[in-house]
Amino acid sequence: MEYLETPEERFEGLKGYAFEPHYHEIEAGGLRMHYLDEGPRDAAPIEVR
Repeated sequence: MEYLETPEERFEGLKGYAFEPHYHEIEAGGLRMHYLDEGPRDAAPIEVR
């Protein structure tokens, strides 16, 4: 499988994107997936419509 990985420095200084990087490592193939984990721990879940 071929894939591309965006270099970390591409996310530095993005307007409106002041989030810390969090990654989930995927065992097969050495891939990783970025996700957002921001806000208070006791916040209500987001409702998807």
